[in-house]
Amino acid sequence: MPLYTFYNKDNGEETQEFMSYTKLDEYLNENPHLNVMPCAPKIISGTGLKPNNNFNDRLKDIKNSHYQSTINTFWLR
Repeated sequence: MPLYTFYNKDNGEETQEFMSYTKLDEYLNENPHLNVMPCAPKIISGTGLKPNNNFNDRLKDIKNSHYQSTINTFWLR
């Protein structure tokens, strides 16, 4: 569920509420003095961290030990 930021037109305060998208319309109908503030979503895409060599070696051992292994080792190169 997303975190929404609301702007109160009456007093100029900003508040945040955690609710599902389906509840958003109902909440705004109940609170006509609030506007949803546009904001960028917080997206996490990749951390830049790679597994250490021990993990890579273990995956290679598993793949070599099992004849028809489908372990994906494309990132081990």
